[in-house]
Amino acid sequence: MEKYLGAAVLFVIFLGHCSCNCPGGTYGYNCGYTCNCDQDKCNPTSGCSPPNCSPGWSGPTCQKHNLARVKPTSSSGEGLYPSSQATDGNTAANSYAFCIETKGSNPNWWRVDLNDTVLIRDVTIYFRTDYTPRRNGIQVYLTNTTTIPSGLLCYTVTGRVDGPDINNTTSFPCHGRGRYVLLYTTTANNRDTQPIMDFCEVEVNACDPGTFGADCENYCHCKDGVCNDITGVCPPGGCLAGWKGTNCDVECVDNVEYGPDCRGACSSRMCQGDGSTCPRDTGRCTDGCQAGWKGRTALQPVSKVWNTGSGVSKPAVPGCAREMGAPVPGIQDGVMEDVRQDGGVDCRQECQSRTFGVNCSSTCGHCVDDEPCHHVTRTCLKGCSPGWVSDTCQQVVSSLPGNSTGRISPLVAGFIGAVVMLVLLAVVAGAVCSWRKGDFRMAKTSSKEPGTPQTSPAPPVEVSTYDVLPEHDYTKLDTIHTEHYDTLQTTVDYQNSDVRI
Repeated sequence: MEKYLGAAVLFVIFLGHCSCNCPGGTYGYNCGYTCNCDQDKCNPTSGCSPPNCSPGWSGPTCQKHNLARVKPTSSSGEGLYPSSQATDGNTAANSYAFCIETKGSNPNWWRVDLNDTVLIRDVTIYFRTDYTPRRNGIQVYLTNTTTIPSGLLCYTVTGRVDGPDINNTTSFPCHGRGRYVLLYTTTANNRDTQPIMDFCEVEVNACDPGTFGADCENYCHCKDGVCNDITGVCPPGGCLAGWKGTNCDVECVDNVEYGPDCRGACSSRMCQGDGSTCPRDTGRCTDGCQAGWKGRTALQPVSKVWNTGSGVSKPAVPGCAREMGAPVPGIQDGVMEDVRQDGGVDCRQECQSRTFGVNCSSTCGHCVDDEPCHHVTRTCLKGCSPGWVSDTCQQVVSSLPGNSTGRISPLVAGFIGAVVMLVLLAVVAGAVCSWRKGDFRMAKTSSKEPGTPQTSPAPPVEVSTYDVLPEHDYTKLDTIHTEHYDTLQTTVDYQNSDVRI
């Protein structure tokens, strides 16, 4: 009992816990294990324990199954006690009344039919304790045929002919698949003239799926299938979320790592806020994701069925939706299948498919060639499509009438052209008017009225170069007909002008 209590403590450590109320008859991580005891004696976390195990079950958490119990038997010939007493589940061995005895013959054999080809891990023989001969020389086979002998020779009982050096309870490995377990001998011991066998019980043991070890006391958490019932090694595919190690029996470190094989780093998540916890299975961000990030959906296997090794397909992960606390229906009996449920988001995936923002719920602007925008800033990294501007490419180039695509329509272009032509015409007309006005003034100043006396020209002023005379200005010069300037002479005094050059 002490070893079972110690193993049960280790079991609770390795098994983890289920955060929901498991369906009836199940317990443990993701409700993945069957209670092999009465329901009211099954703890939702640790399962069952002796002495509450159902008949045919043993081990610290009642996960070791005697497949031979109450199975049909046969022998080379029955003596005083029938061959069926070796599978009645009674391991009492202090009287021949609890045991079987074969009739003397050579060869001599006894066989149990497991009703199907199953995986077994070991065999235990309970010999009579009140009479020790007839133990030596027994061979134990695991076979799929009724040929005698045949199959895998698992063990040969060896000792003195009177048997006191052979253990009353003898256990040995017999790992393989088969339908029949055969005990066979050609040895006559002590004073017998022919081989005879007498023993009290034969157990053919197997671990329930997901457990391993001598007493099926260890638990593995494989992602695909079940672990080896001897070594605990998982098949290819790794561990369930929240577990790591060769046997998938080591929990991820809380708030440090998470996910299948503990490959997710809690520090790499983009959670909203600083107070988010990091569950070791999903890495779920408590308050959601930062803008521009979303969670990879953590699909948790919440329902599996597989062959138990005894010809009966039953749920090994029977339907506890760990996060939601509700069973998952629709399991097809006899077929291994996963029913997966969203286990939360870990905020490690950038927004995709031209989305951005909180929960990736917003759509990017008019980026060139429909390129995605930045998942956080929503900036179009390669520029905008024609007709759109701003970093996010969500502003139209022009809001003029007729501009629905960002390009100038023919109507608007014609309107702008007409305005430009009118402006040019106005400029030309103004220039012509100015020219005519200036020509008229020149003609007027050069005409002489009759009788007007001529004045003598003033003495010319000698200057070496064309220069501005400070006391005069040029404002009265003809600014229209500049060709007159070419005839200016340095020694001429021009009348009707305030400037002398």
